[in-house]
Amino acid sequence: MLVVNAYLAQVVATKIAGMARLAAAILRQAHHHLLFCVFLAVLSAASPAHAASNLLVNGYFDTPLVPLVNSDNIQGTSWSSWTGSVQINPIRVDGTGYGNGPDNADTGTQYIDLNGSGTISQTFTLSSTQRIYFGASFANRASANPAYTPPATVVEIVNSSNAVVATGSTVTLTQATGDEVWLASSGNLVLAAGTYTFRVTLGDYGHVDSAFVRTATMKVQKTTTGGFGGPFTFARNNLSNAIPNITTVAAGTATPASPTENNVINLGMASTITETPAAGFVLATGSCTDASSAFTGNTGSIGSLSGNVLTIPAANVVVGIDFTCVFTKPHRGSARRPRQIFLRWPG
Repeated sequence: MLVVNAYLAQVVATKIAGMARLAAAILRQAHHHLLFCVFLAVLSAASPAHAASNLLVNGYFDTPLVPLVNSDNIQGTSWSSWTGSVQINPIRVDGTGYGNGPDNADTGTQYIDLNGSGTISQTFTLSSTQRIYFGASFANRASANPAYTPPATVVEIVNSSNAVVATGSTVTLTQATGDEVWLASSGNLVLAAGTYTFRVTLGDYGHVDSAFVRTATMKVQKTTTGGFGGPFTFARNNLSNAIPNITTVAAGTATPASPTENNVINLGMASTITETPAAGFVLATGSCTDASSAFTGNTGSIGSLSGNVLTIPAANVVVGIDFTCVFTKPHRGSARRPRQIFLRWPG
């Protein structure tokens, strides 16, 4: 039979009360830390993301949907962020047959006809020096018409001084091409920060669709678990600028919330990001996701990690990529066993 005197009972009660206060303090700290992490997550979600998808608004001409299908919908010289030198005529098709042009759009369900020969244009702005990729697709209008003449099909980038700084590849439409074929014009160049105009010159017997100005970028974030710290440093190849150092301020939060975009130098070339080993942390995972996957086809997790080197395959380095690559490192201390307290009972 175990006999416990009053003094021992008081000692035990004091120890238990102290442990209860400690547990309550730990719970309060964990609660505050959780609220802080939630705050950071909400702040991150609220931060505007710059998508390196299409820098042109409504480049595929699919919004708003015009009312008439397989028919003319002639607008004014201004329509949905686009400006025309003549009236803009959005054509909405459903694949069942449009007598004066393609039965299907190159992308989506609408494309553009101009009410006569002219231009259609839109401005875009770059906040830093970047390589852009631009282009559009062209098709005939009413190529069986005896009055048909091959239409002009020119894509240009124009600077703020109204000088042409780049022209897309040549597209030649003829009567023999027919009305159902879309041909693409494209080009690329490095532009300084500033405002530019994307301009298409289109002949009376032509249609245009799939206009785009895109970049190809990668961004890097760091997540630490079981602790936080830094700075974490990175080396790179096939990226134009050095990757900024990253210091995490909360465990489990991708940092920074709005990472710096870095331009890809060469498309179709494997790219690597190498993290320098950091004391107190061990690299666990690294992979990329593409915010422009609907355009590029880069779905799911992209890249393979070998040691501390993340490699993005050449096949995934294409026009329009907007990769965010996240490296995750647990803090070595997070794997330690919890401290154990033993009470020895007399008897």
